[in-house]
Amino acid sequence: MRQILTVAVMLTAAATMAWASAAAEEGGGTGVANINPPDVFPIAKERMELDIFMSPSPSVIDIHTNETILWIEEYTNIDLVIDAAPQNAREKVSLLLAAQQDLPDIFLTYGAISREQLTVYGEQGVFAPVTPYLEDGWLPNTAKALEYDPMMKPQLTMPDGNMYSFVRYLECRHCIHSQKLFMNTAWLERLGLDVPTTTDEFYDVLVEFRDQDANGNGDPNDEIPLLGMSNQWRTDFTGFLMQPFAPATLKGDLYLYQDNGTIQSGMHHPGWPQGMAYLAKLYAERLFDEEIFVMDRNMARALTGAPTGNRVGAIQAGYWGPFVNLGVPGARAEMNPIAPFKAADGSRRTPFFRPSASPRFVITTGPEAKVLAAMRLGDFHMTNPWSGDPDDLEIGLNIRYGPNGWTVPEGKLGLNGEPAVYEWTFMWQEPTNLNFANLNALFQPQQMQGTMAALGGDRWDGEKIVWDVTRDMYEPHSVDMVVPPVVFPGDRASELGELKQILTDYMDENIANFIIGERDAATEWGDFLDELETLGFSTYLSAVQEAYDSMYK
Repeated sequence: MRQILTVAVMLTAAATMAWASAAAEEGGGTGVANINPPDVFPIAKERMELDIFMSPSPSVIDIHTNETILWIEEYTNIDLVIDAAPQNAREKVSLLLAAQQDLPDIFLTYGAISREQLTVYGEQGVFAPVTPYLEDGWLPNTAKALEYDPMMKPQLTMPDGNMYSFVRYLECRHCIHSQKLFMNTAWLERLGLDVPTTTDEFYDVLVEFRDQDANGNGDPNDEIPLLGMSNQWRTDFTGFLMQPFAPATLKGDLYLYQDNGTIQSGMHHPGWPQGMAYLAKLYAERLFDEEIFVMDRNMARALTGAPTGNRVGAIQAGYWGPFVNLGVPGARAEMNPIAPFKAADGSRRTPFFRPSASPRFVITTGPEAKVLAAMRLGDFHMTNPWSGDPDDLEIGLNIRYGPNGWTVPEGKLGLNGEPAVYEWTFMWQEPTNLNFANLNALFQPQQMQGTMAALGGDRWDGEKIVWDVTRDMYEPHSVDMVVPPVVFPGDRASELGELKQILTDYMDENIANFIIGERDAATEWGDFLDELETLGFSTYLSAVQEAYDSMYK
């Protein structure tokens, strides 16, 4: 820690000198001289505006009047002129970048800008490089974050040697082992069934859910044994249920995994067609909901919160939020995460999703004063509440939860069993205007989550449940198999990004066909792999291996 603080002090001193020089050259007004040196607030001496494109969470009531936004504006003396795109943000960002007209000063989104786009548009000069401001000491919080996890820097650095983004770095215990399955334990108890430990036992339980009026409302046909979603956090139906058959990671990464540094294809594992045949069996026997490819959050919540009671028996997900209204008693207490299923050899496996630096806060080129203000604003979001500075604690919690979204608890224990430091005043993933969810704070070390107050008593406490379940049921079976982010060379970034999208779309289409019975995994899987090869799968796999070797070996 002493070394980190020393580095930060040196950088801050260098930035102060750079600021003084720039201010002397430019003079007063609304130029660079209007921006205070690092760690001096407000950021702007005189009120200024920054245009910002945001993709707020569905749980945010109104991003324009959000309390955290208003607090940030007041604290920094910067008015944020917001263009909000809650849906289709990736498409809208791509269109803006392609046109290169009316670009905002800042993009703050959930992964709507890819590393390939950072490479291409960074080298074209559309995005402002973060690196010079970091080297000149303007970004002390970012400097500390890069020291905290040395893997962040290679993930952020593009082939031209520059960083073009502030990132989302989240250390969260249940997020690191988030490939979970939630099961209706109330139905298990009502029918006298044990928690399944294998895919065969799970199949038998789903049959009972389908045939035995599991919810006890007198209608034997309204149960949905297994709900499927494809567009929410860890709801991929080729995740938890595929794991006992073959290594299963993320469809967005083409199901690639790493084994001691060698990049492998999950789909080429001999167990993958067996897993696909299992999913097809569930679908054919009406155990998988037929709406799995179009199911969204609102549809799922309508099913778990139906007037006649929860209609869902099980679902793969990383948390309750995508499928349960957490503010309403009932389904939230019935649906509980269970342990990973055993493979044929009796082993269990769950992926270790190592915290990584995902692009989140990207600044476009423009007037130096606006770029500098935006850089300081990005660094402000990187505040580490657990730096040891009491001011950082309050500022960091305000950035993440809003000034009225947290309180100091008295006499309560945190999730980690130690005295709690803070407590939420809201329900996560339920409608709120206190904060703007996972889009605001960009840096969260794990100790931040552990010191949050457990609710205690007989109150339902989702955060405590997933903390304990992850510790007891998932961490013992952790496998370091997920491929960390890779950056492709600038001259190949666009080509490989387009190839990845082609392969992703083709995989999605055919996985759906295998599940619904349009294709037979037992007889056509080899043909499918040949089709992927024709599209260029090996080319992409080799490129990932080469990038991985250059970044991490």
